[in-house]
Amino acid sequence: MILAEERTARMSYLVDEVARILASPMPRRQAFRLLGGVVAGSIAGALGVKRAQAQFAPVSCRPSCSRIQQCCAGSPNHCEPTGRTCCGQTSCPASLACCTTGSRPFCATVPNSKCCGNTACRPGYTCCTTASNGQPFCATGANANCCGNSACSSGQTCCKTAPNGRPFCATVPRGGFCCGNTFCRAGQSCLNGRCQASPA
Repeated sequence: MILAEERTARMSYLVDEVARILASPMPRRQAFRLLGGVVAGSIAGALGVKRAQAQFAPVSCRPSCSRIQQCCAGSPNHCEPTGRTCCGQTSCPASLACCTTGSRPFCATVPNSKCCGNTACRPGYTCCTTASNGQPFCATGANANCCGNSACSSGQTCCKTAPNGRPFCATVPRGGFCCGNTFCRAGQSCLNGRCQASPA
């Protein structure tokens, strides 16, 4: 019913616009240009409606799923038990999340896990996204200090001063600071990645 009303309204608009353009005192070339724009806009609108219908069309499976199954989108679409979450080419129990952060969807192995790349971090772990290869990883601790390909322990500092650009963890004393591949103590200065005694 709604689609029929949309088509009727679109056709009425098209007829009104054509009549208005033909009745107006303008050069024939300009009139043809306007008519072309109106017709093109109507065609584009019709295509847009069809695309929207296809986007929100319900997923269908062949053969059809049974009453205790649901149809899940995939390649191809497939049937999974109802009450589960569709997840790529499989489905997850209601207590487990479907992770879509990796190369393909997968089910987390523990409830309340956090999806992290191609894995899922257990509760109490942090998902780090600082690895040099771009692959997220799980680090121990709910608020772990992610640092390059690892995570620093409590009391450590993540230094980002190495010449190779790779962060590293260091136990920097109070007043100290990162310098090249190491750290300097209070009262020292860093020159070309090396710690030196400050001039008196």
